[in-house]
Amino acid sequence: MEDQIQSGTDVFDVLSNVDLSEVDTQMPLLKNGAYDFTIAEMSRELSERSGGTYLLLVLKLATDGAEDIKGNPINPGYPVRHIISLVKKDKYDPIRNIAQFHEALGNKAMQFDPTFEAYIGQTITAKTKVEPEREDKDTGEVYQATVRVASFVRPKTDSE
Repeated sequence: MEDQIQSGTDVFDVLSNVDLSEVDTQMPLLKNGAYDFTIAEMSRELSERSGGTYLLLVLKLATDGAEDIKGNPINPGYPVRHIISLVKKDKYDPIRNIAQFHEALGNKAMQFDPTFEAYIGQTITAKTKVEPEREDKDTGEVYQATVRVASFVRPKTDSE
């Protein structure tokens, strides 16, 4: 039914004829690949679960012609959230991850900006990956499939 409704139509009068349980409400999932993003937001957050802190980046797709996993077009502006934990662990070094983030911005030597002003509006290339729906083994909470940043891509230099 929803596919048969003309664009620009006020659907109020036909809603009673639509089986809303049949409507796909999942957010489109960006196909795995490398894309350009604009850094729209960046903040330091506290994890309620672990008590540790992390950097939260909200990236907006800047690549034209992107598609979701069903082959439908995804417009620039599609949001992808990325977390960089700030808690050092045995095999995890947050400073290394922040250096990789800086390197992907094309300026590894840049001093870290704790106000985040230097990052907002910058373009960065990232490889994305669709993570399937999962259940948290500790809480039993089910998380829908989502798109995450698998890695940031370092810009090529003239010598490469």
